[in-house]
Amino acid sequence: MLAILLAIAQRGPLRDDLAIQDWSWGSWAMALGYAAVLGREWLPLPLWFLLGNLGTELALTCYASALHRFLRGQPPPNWLWGLLASQVLVLLAVPQAESALRVTLVSGSHVLLILPGLWWLHRAGPRPESLMRAVSGTLMIAEVFVLFRTLDSAWHPELYQVMKANDWRQGISFVAAYIFLLGSGYGFALAHLERSVRRLQHMAHTDALTGCLNRRAADAHFEALLISAQQAGRPVALLLLDLDHFKRINDGHGHRSGDLALQQVAAAAQAALRDEPPGPWWAAQSAEPSEGRPLARLGGEEFGLMLPDCDAAAARRCAERLRAVVQALAVRDESGQRLTLTVSIGVAVAIAPQGEDPQRLLAGLYRRADAALYQAKALGRNRVECAEAEVTVVVASA
Repeated sequence: MLAILLAIAQRGPLRDDLAIQDWSWGSWAMALGYAAVLGREWLPLPLWFLLGNLGTELALTCYASALHRFLRGQPPPNWLWGLLASQVLVLLAVPQAESALRVTLVSGSHVLLILPGLWWLHRAGPRPESLMRAVSGTLMIAEVFVLFRTLDSAWHPELYQVMKANDWRQGISFVAAYIFLLGSGYGFALAHLERSVRRLQHMAHTDALTGCLNRRAADAHFEALLISAQQAGRPVALLLLDLDHFKRINDGHGHRSGDLALQQVAAAAQAALRDEPPGPWWAAQSAEPSEGRPLARLGGEEFGLMLPDCDAAAARRCAERLRAVVQALAVRDESGQRLTLTVSIGVAVAIAPQGEDPQRLLAGLYRRADAALYQAKALGRNRVECAEAEVTVVVASA
């Protein structure tokens, strides 16, 4: 069933996804291995034994390969296939051995082939896909049952003298191992879906050039911060940043140089914000949807930043820090010529009363910060100007 579902998925946008492809091949190999075991009444023992276990070992190797591609974004190391080859040699050597010894050796091979995937999951560290923890857990449980089967067949060979499960330990260890392997497959598919959704959310919220929030995500983020400030009765500051004479850079050095300048300004500003000494406004920053990057690109060469729990003095200090950081940047165009960059910043601070419409309050903050920005431009650029130091925004009723 899993092989069929993954095959259908690969007919669409996932057709070039090598991790899904590897897990799909592994599922087909596992299914064919099961088919060989089911045919043991009609096939010679060496043949169904070899085909059944070869399918399982190829499946485990493909699963490990898929995990490596998913977690590290690159093909698995060649030694993984060398490990598979060594275990195939074990399969070829044991068909004529007694039943219990065959179970011990083959189950031990399965233990070895599950280990690489578990190791890569362990080394991956914290992953954005929470479902990968489920994959790790189900794969670990499968490993425990396979290891139990290996040790139990070595300690109690008399229970494994026939290929049918005539003891509860044989039945439980065999069935549970493969049920949890199947579960890890569904977990992997869902983790892949989770990663795709996260990527789509990131693309929807993020400016592709600078990595900042885009305008749509910024408005939602700013509104959420404003609502929190309303509820707490605390001040909130909005900073609007606009690069000075940016058209001259595009016209004189080319749009590629302008893009490079925007990228470096955004990176430097965000680094400065991360280095800002701890304070109430920084502690209140929400990690969603900007994932800890509160700077937004509002359009063209204009950026925005909202600082909750921040009064006029703290907002000006932050704005001056950003202005100095941009002025100190050593940006060069494609020919190596240095670009002179400065930024003008407008600041508006407000204490928003509860009960007012957050969207109207945000629009008012935008207007006041924009007016302060135009004042900074008019006074010579490369400076910070603030609207009223701190006011209470009151929206008149209609």
